[in-house]
Amino acid sequence: MNINAIFPGRKFVSSNKIEIKNLKNQLVAEMDIIPSVLVYKIRRNLLKSESQNITSIAECFKKARSIFLNDEVDDINYNEHIKNVHTVTGLPLETISKSMLKLADEFINLPKEILEEVPNGSGFIESKVGINRSKVYWVPKGKILSVIAPGNNPLVHRSWLEALASGYKIIIRPSNRDPFTPYRLIKSLLLAGLSEDMIAFIPGEHDITDAIVEAGDYSLIFGNNILVDKYKKLNNTILRGPGYSKLYLDSTSQLSDDVVENIIVKDVLKDGGAKCSNLSGIIYNSVKKFPVESAINKIINEDSCGWLDKQGKLPLFSLNTANNLYKFLKQLKQTGLENIRFSNLDDVIIDLGDGICSIRPIVFKLSNLTEKFKNYELPFPTFWAYEINDDDIDMDFLKNTLYLDLISENKMLKYKCLIEPSIKKIVTHFNECSILNSNLPHDGYMLEKLFFAKAII
Repeated sequence: MNINAIFPGRKFVSSNKIEIKNLKNQLVAEMDIIPSVLVYKIRRNLLKSESQNITSIAECFKKARSIFLNDEVDDINYNEHIKNVHTVTGLPLETISKSMLKLADEFINLPKEILEEVPNGSGFIESKVGINRSKVYWVPKGKILSVIAPGNNPLVHRSWLEALASGYKIIIRPSNRDPFTPYRLIKSLLLAGLSEDMIAFIPGEHDITDAIVEAGDYSLIFGNNILVDKYKKLNNTILRGPGYSKLYLDSTSQLSDDVVENIIVKDVLKDGGAKCSNLSGIIYNSVKKFPVESAINKIINEDSCGWLDKQGKLPLFSLNTANNLYKFLKQLKQTGLENIRFSNLDDVIIDLGDGICSIRPIVFKLSNLTEKFKNYELPFPTFWAYEINDDDIDMDFLKNTLYLDLISENKMLKYKCLIEPSIKKIVTHFNECSILNSNLPHDGYMLEKLFFAKAII
């Protein structure tokens, strides 16, 4: 498979290619390498024309869904696409399949959902000649959103699709781990009638990251703490770093032990434990230890995994990557932290042959919650558990959390969590699954960062 750069203007023939290999070190695709000097020209070409209006884009989205799911795109059918993402990223097949279907549904949902984010009384500008007096408009702060994309789950691409649906032009550098998903999305959109002046797919080495960021009026950056720290001082960046998601359980909880156990197991194991919304830590009152310990026992005994295994729940890695993670965990144990009980680190790697493996879930039971564990997150099911003896929780323990499962009836605690800006999303109603599928903000609404309300009188 050839993964080619996509951008308006004169085509660039790349003599250098990035080899995309699966976990067995087999070649799956070759991808163009675009030099950073070309990125600025691509920006200029994108700006030569006006953006498509959101009604036209919505029609393209509707058509693109069928193409994405049913057609061959660059001679690759949908099932082959799923296989490529699985064998290169190691994410469980079930995770990829469900995420792709949800992502395809966003082609239908997003044109409606962006309207929900517009402040009451205002609206998008649909055309230059249709401006009315005495109206408030939802005006874009820029024209181009640049994206440094990740490869940890296909659904992360919803964010830039949302910006595209609202009329922003997109420049995206794909992850070398999963370039397949954004490539198929973009190709499907272009086949559905999206103007080539609306989007650019710019693969390359890591040295083009600065050029991609600079090319956007705003930048959506996914990455680890190193990348987040590098760009966090820029005012025009939207950062998506580690989630450090947590669960807090106190004595006021009215949920049954079985329900609590299921919540913990699901939020640790779902999506292979690789998303920023997977639990990295649990804090619980000792009077509620039974469901927590029962969940831990179930989690650490989970070992379902395999190459092209539809039942597998754990992600796959190359042996080299797994050994590096293992060394990190061993070093963590040797850094002087005391009174920490580890899962058995000597038996965590599940060797599947052909140079691939999985890692058994690892749970750290802490007697002291240090900064080292507040910022703990790895790309497989692993978390820390910290037991306290009362409900007088230190709010510092809950801060810096993307996704907080708050299992408590303490109304004052709910209020404190709601007004704490470093806690991005709070879940308190665990029976209302439909709520979690609606257009809820993920670290705030995307469009509130890209638009502002402006009146014409």
